[in-house]
Amino acid sequence: VTTDPAWRAMLLADLRARIQKDCIVDPSLASELAHRIVAVFGPATMVRFRSSSNAEDDLRFGGAGLYDSTSVCAEDTLDGDDLGPSRCDGGQAKERTVERGLRTVWSSLWNARAWDERAHYGIDQELVAMAVLVTTAFPDERANGVAFTGNPVAPEADEYLVNAQAGDASVVLPDPGVLPERDLLTMSEGRVTAIRRVQSSSLVPTGQHVLSDDELRELGAVMAASRERFPIDLQGADPADVMLDFEFKVRRSD
Repeated sequence: VTTDPAWRAMLLADLRARIQKDCIVDPSLASELAHRIVAVFGPATMVRFRSSSNAEDDLRFGGAGLYDSTSVCAEDTLDGDDLGPSRCDGGQAKERTVERGLRTVWSSLWNARAWDERAHYGIDQELVAMAVLVTTAFPDERANGVAFTGNPVAPEADEYLVNAQAGDASVVLPDPGVLPERDLLTMSEGRVTAIRRVQSSSLVPTGQHVLSDDELRELGAVMAASRERFPIDLQGADPADVMLDFEFKVRRSD
């Protein structure tokens, strides 16, 4: 099985389908989580169930894009039926229940790309596990992106790399032919002192940018402050060689 990628992918797809269709979520867990979401985020608020496995965000294994996240509406669990549309978004014909969200994220632990990447890095497949991080959803985001407190191509440079894209188009796994905006921020004492526009987004008109200079300066300052204050286990690495990875979104109201 492990030497036949097509056969392995088929088995993993069948496993994910079984989890999503047949996995029984403890009703008390679903209810407690749904009530907590309403208490924290407010009624009729769509939230995001984000994957948070023990096989990602390591110094030697980032795992970006390997697992799936999904939007969830707590009221769809609390209403006692399975009839759509979603109570948080009438445009969603089907309910976005807590149970469905948990099964979706849990099953993504067994995405074929995740299995293959873990195997490449020698991670024991029997030791991986999936947790879920609950955050506010951004149904109408103006921009999103991924940024690093460094430049992977030139680690010695005092630069931050920012990849940004219009709307909710993926930066990590873009559609074929879609390019994100790529900017390099020259940093000094926690401030952006210069901005170099390396690549334009293919989704915005020529001459326009996904992020303005002011937004890039603000983002760079936040990243610098986070790098200074955020405690990490360096695992014996030189601090200068460690870059933090940020995912960000810009709301239309920002």
